[in-house]
Amino acid sequence: MKAHYTQFILTVIAAMLAWNLMFQRSPVAHAQVDGKYRVSLVHVVDPAPGNDEQRKTATDYLARELNKSAKGAELVMLIPIPNSAAVYAVFKD
Repeated sequence: MKAHYTQFILTVIAAMLAWNLMFQRSPVAHAQVDGKYRVSLVHVVDPAPGNDEQRKTATDYLARELNKSAKGAELVMLIPIPNSAAVYAVFKD
């Protein structure tokens, strides 16, 4: 139970830091964590609504791009960028 709580807290901290870096609304805060996290920008394909074939192709493309960005790291979360065809992927090395 404690491990899940710790991972949840670390995930929240990583998400807040990523959000802060994206919008620079406040000074950068530093947090100490047990693992090393990194953020990568991943471009995605926006499928046409209602088209299952294009949705599957877009999902496959996203999976390939995430695998290329991961380089053996664990995917922690995806942060969508509003009005953009990209997401921030947070990885734990």
